[in-house]
Amino acid sequence: MWSLKIEDDSGDCTHLQLSREEYKIGRDETVAIRLIERNISRQHALIMRGDDGYAIADLGSYNGVFHNGLRVAATQHLAHGDLLQLGDYRITVCDDAIATTEQKFQAAQGRTLRVESKAAYDRLVVLVGPEPGQQFPLELDRILLGRGEECEICLPHSSVSRVHAEITRVQEDRYELVDKGSANGVRINGRALKNSFIDGRDVIELGDVALKFIPRGQVFHTNAEEGQRIAALAGSSPPPPLHSDQLSIKAKLLAAAFGGFSVLVVLMLTLSYQNQTQDARSIVTKATSLAADGDPHTAHMLLLNLKKEDQKNWRISIKKVEMEWAKSMIRAATLEKDRTKKAALLQEVVDAPLVPEEFHSLAEGSLKDLKSQSP
Repeated sequence: MWSLKIEDDSGDCTHLQLSREEYKIGRDETVAIRLIERNISRQHALIMRGDDGYAIADLGSYNGVFHNGLRVAATQHLAHGDLLQLGDYRITVCDDAIATTEQKFQAAQGRTLRVESKAAYDRLVVLVGPEPGQQFPLELDRILLGRGEECEICLPHSSVSRVHAEITRVQEDRYELVDKGSANGVRINGRALKNSFIDGRDVIELGDVALKFIPRGQVFHTNAEEGQRIAALAGSSPPPPLHSDQLSIKAKLLAAAFGGFSVLVVLMLTLSYQNQTQDARSIVTKATSLAADGDPHTAHMLLLNLKKEDQKNWRISIKKVEMEWAKSMIRAATLEKDRTKKAALLQEVVDAPLVPEEFHSLAEGSLKDLKSQSP
């Protein structure tokens, strides 16, 4: 029997035994596992049983599904002890047969089962930024992160504020990350947050610097798939055009940092990323211009052509355009006399995947008020 331990951001836990062939997860009232926070999509994810256990798939959610710190792009097989992150929820996967065996072993040995490893401490590993691969042990109860010399974790990068964030140990192996009023914000697994608990293999972005949280007892290896994700993170701020000699230098640096990549593979990834960035840049630039000229509707339609990775890389510019579009739609709904047309305008904002959460909530609240009113 398999089970899920579902924990919300306040630490409340729910345990669910899995007995069906599939479970839909989301905010919709019709799904089997309903999670009600705003950063959960109506139809967020699907857990399904296969021949060798369960697997999870993203149903096109806006904020994504993360498996052990990495965003799920296709169907992902689940194993005992895996950590899933959906919005503010953390879901631990448990194979009860393995868990029972572990408990019996621990009882027989009279001690806690430990994984032997040279890494005997929780730590942050630099993925993108100054000195990729550098490790910072989390040995203090309070740790400041920033580019200032007063910070225990010093990240000398122009996108990082002097005192950018703070990590506080709240339990032996549990930490809270708080934004200290930084200029460029804090993102955890791609989501902008002011404060959040961090857990195994979370990716933390401070400006354009990315770090990964690696728990004690685990060894961090970068495989080809994760290397591509890191390369995409490294391009979150579009680089200037590179000459052939610069490409060679960057390829060697990336290859050394990520390990297991040949220079040729990194060079191909870099060139491919630049071409994609140019296409995305032209779309975002055109959309920004249209919105500034008073045509947010055409701008909104243009942005829908962006790939999900491009939407992440250009999120700040996209947010500005989508704010203007959402404002115009909500304004039009306010002026509309026909209830059906008013509801359609609000519903369009609610369903738009790129609209900032505050406007999404505003439109949804107006839509609920409209439906509750007598015709």
